[in-house]
Amino acid sequence: MTYTEDGLVEQPAINLFSQLDWGTAVCWDESFGEVQETDPLAFGRETRNDVVLFKRLTAALNKLNPTIPQRILQEAIDEMARDRSAMSMIAANEVIYQLLKEDYTYTTDVEGEEDCTVRYIDWEKPIENDFLLCSQMSISGEIETRRPDLLGFINGLPLVFIELKASHKNLINAYKDNLSDYRNTIPQLFHYNQLIGSSQKCVLSSGQTMR
Repeated sequence: MTYTEDGLVEQPAINLFSQLDWGTAVCWDESFGEVQETDPLAFGRETRNDVVLFKRLTAALNKLNPTIPQRILQEAIDEMARDRSAMSMIAANEVIYQLLKEDYTYTTDVEGEEDCTVRYIDWEKPIENDFLLCSQMSISGEIETRRPDLLGFINGLPLVFIELKASHKNLINAYKDNLSDYRNTIPQLFHYNQLIGSSQKCVLSSGQTMR
């Protein structure tokens, strides 16, 4: 065993998520912009400022909403990913929460066209969603770049944030200091976040599940 924070904490955490049927990716060499579809580290981000994995979000919306026209799905994607930097972090997070909970509603006055609802998440059948755990993914703010330990993406949206610390470190202080730094430097990530976690070790109990 490697007696480092990575070996003692991060790798066991990644293995835990893998056992729970999440896809996993180490993102040191992530590809950006126009890249080949077969590139496993191409998630559809144009730059490190993006926090939505557009390729996965687009695929998920097509799967969950097969009868809805592409232009309406694109509207739903644009609404989810639009710039909310002028809003407070709490207000932006509340907007995202409502979209996740209530879906995107498309209304029209065009003759022959009907209103419809675009689902971002399948809450009834969780297995129909796309789960991806990314470690060491670079996220850039206006000035600086950070690499959160683990980010959990559901249908391309960064809903889970996990900070890991070695057992010899003060967990509470490290968690508070790092979380404060992340919120100040890469606030756009926390517009989407719905679950924050911190751990110094990972234990998988019999029958444990995250879905």
